[in-house]
Amino acid sequence: MPSFKQNSGTLDWSEENFLSENPEFLCNSKPFKIAIEAIISSASEITFLKSHSHKINIEYQNPEKNKAKVRFEQNKEKPNEYDFYLYWRSKNFEIPQIAFGESEKKGPEAKYCALISFVPNFCSMSLEEAYAKEVEARSKNLQVKFPNQTNEERGEYLFLLDRSESMRGASLYNAKRQLISFLRTLPSKTYFNVYSFGNFFSPLYPESLQAKVKNIEHAEKRINTFEADLGLAKLHPLLEEIYNNQAKRNNTPLKILLFTKGVSELTQETKDLLKNW
Repeated sequence: MPSFKQNSGTLDWSEENFLSENPEFLCNSKPFKIAIEAIISSASEITFLKSHSHKINIEYQNPEKNKAKVRFEQNKEKPNEYDFYLYWRSKNFEIPQIAFGESEKKGPEAKYCALISFVPNFCSMSLEEAYAKEVEARSKNLQVKFPNQTNEERGEYLFLLDRSESMRGASLYNAKRQLISFLRTLPSKTYFNVYSFGNFFSPLYPESLQAKVKNIEHAEKRINTFEADLGLAKLHPLLEEIYNNQAKRNNTPLKILLFTKGVSELTQETKDLLKNW
């Protein structure tokens, strides 16, 4: 953001200053006014919109309230204060969003892609509580620190990796990359294991391991050696094994992530198993 400083002298409108990351402009001792207007567009309803630095006028542009025009009023208490802050959030912000794309070619040559976007929630504070904490920290010129629950989360993550013949080439390569990325972000007090499946299934470790650095690094080395050599994809026996061993987890929260190019239509037996989970 640009900063404006009161001083005698001429304005530096040089291209080097104007295009720098933090440009500075000198102005006369007499305060000047700045008109600030922001347009916010969201995929869903805007549910939180506040500023602690200035009073704001909000005009929603449609009945869905997913587009708003915000105008900042001059700060009368601090007329020389030109920094402004705007906080906003949309409805269902934390719910994963999926964008699906299809190539122009149809039939066997058709290609598809999907993008999944999600924002994990690591803090249990409400929006109002978080906003109040932010305002308090700003008033004292301190950096706000929110409670982070990632290291307090105690759960078990099971990663199911499809290593059937249909995963040969880029499919398995990309699946392994994403799996390793997930492993690197696991909270240190959680546990994990990786199950390969095809005609049969095989766990990476006899028991789930704690997500310590050395365990994650060892798992990465093993995963990088995996090949698509387990025949046809059969998911039900693996799900049944996990379901039957729930009692051993002593009510530990269980999270299962599936990495596959796609499995055949679920059998009624598998559907019944998932319903009873």
